[in-house]
Amino acid sequence: MAVDLQNMTVPEDVMAELGAKIAQHPTLSHHSSPAVLSRMLLARHLNVDDAYVLWEGWAAWREDEKPELIDEASVAPQLAVQTVSVTGMDKSGRTCVILRTRNHVPGQFPFEDMLRLTIWVLETSTSRSVKTSGTGYITAIWDCKGQGFRNLDTALATHKPGIIHIMKEYYPECLQTLLIVNSNWVFRVFWTVIYPFIDERTKHKVHVLKDEAALLEYFHPQDLPSDFAHLAK
Repeated sequence: MAVDLQNMTVPEDVMAELGAKIAQHPTLSHHSSPAVLSRMLLARHLNVDDAYVLWEGWAAWREDEKPELIDEASVAPQLAVQTVSVTGMDKSGRTCVILRTRNHVPGQFPFEDMLRLTIWVLETSTSRSVKTSGTGYITAIWDCKGQGFRNLDTALATHKPGIIHIMKEYYPECLQTLLIVNSNWVFRVFWTVIYPFIDERTKHKVHVLKDEAALLEYFHPQDLPSDFAHLAK
């Protein structure tokens, strides 16, 4: 029988089984919460053993790397380029991340600095979303306007570590919705390259919008990122 990946929910007994398994870990059991357990199980299609392995790697990474200690000043040069911003919220209170590919120049910054930026964006946006929506989920807008082949960075997207790897291993199921606006043929080429690296549940969360006005289905006008302020008029 096919599994409905898009509408999968976590049964209480499965959550309890994973929680009991984590409670026995000698050093990392404090890195757990119902929201974390739920995301781990969803990411591994409710397989408790697989979810435990994912959780253990995630918890060890947080213990070693302490991503919550990355401050905005340390990524200020990368943020100034405005390739990515954490701004606004959707109708469900989920923090919005906007990606402007046209501003990205591969190799402009060291690879490690771009990974640090990625972690700061995900850490900041999920933390804000816990406060505004109670979930830690985020909504992302990928604005393809003005992008060309010169802006595409398959290494940053697909290498291990890279953006997709970091999201899958350390921020699993945090992305609730990815909205593509102003898509063009360059996006379609790039999407073909990265598509095999994206898990099936995430693929269901991607929506290519017919125009910018379609963002109003997801955002109140006053909460849109400033890039789309004209939609509020």
